Amino acid sequence: MRPCSFENKKCCNGKRDNKIFVLIILLSCVFSFKMFGQKKQYAVNDAQVWENFNMDKNLSRSLVVRFSHEGRFTNNDSRLTYYFEDVGLEYKLHFHHLAILADYVFIRKLTSQTFVQEYWDTRHQYYVALTWAKKSGQFEFHDRQMIMGQVKDVHSSLSGKIPDYYLRNKFSAKYNFNYYWSVYAAEELYWHVISPQPDAQPHLNRIRYFLGGYYRMNNKNEFELYYLFEQHMNIVNPNHNYVVGVGYTYSFQ
Repeated sequence: MRPCSFENKKCCNGKRDNKIFVLIILLSCVFSFKMFGQKKQYAVNDAQVWENFNMDKNLSRSLVVRFSHEGRFTNNDSRLTYYFEDVGLEYKLHFHHLAILADYVFIRKLTSQTFVQEYWDTRHQYYVALTWAKKSGQFEFHDRQMIMGQVKDVHSSLSGKIPDYYLRNKFSAKYNFNYYWSVYAAEELYWHVISPQPDAQPHLNRIRYFLGGYYRMNNKNEFELYYLFEQHMNIVNPNHNYVVGVGYTYSFQ
């Protein structure tokens, strides 16, 4: 193969990006096929509504501060049982189509256990992630590789101070009709890699499929509507969640 000279450098870079894109697609397919090979278990189905609000502000050309809120109405859309606040930074590496994220997430979840009254437990998450984005005509492709830690019931559980760790991959493909309208499809995988006993073995924890669209009113305001199918796995009664989501993002100039 001819090495990349100054004249054909652009061509070689394009081939390299295409190889990365193909590799991401193949990995996502392998993980998806693994899911279908699992033993069938009794599934709990639930219809849910998720709402989210996001804000971001450019501190410089490369550095962005971000805030997100999300609330989830579960039990057939009947009650709020989960919400979180997420704050963090994004550093963009423009030349390589990459960005680095670092965030903290404060979570409250309504929890019910056998012979125990319902209560709101507090969870703390923290994560770092590497994202990749590539435009090709009216298409945009995004991939996010995340390492996430979580602690829960810190003061009321013997394992509360022992963190769970997850690897999360999300790949999405977006098509822009014009400046205002776009649609996307995405897949997200959760790998539970380190956790307290008795659930200590690494395993695929859940998978999500998204189908949605955006309406961008202007440079500051964007609205989102999506449908999400979420499957929890490797537990006694895996959840199948059918989610309608709505979102709004405000970008400070």
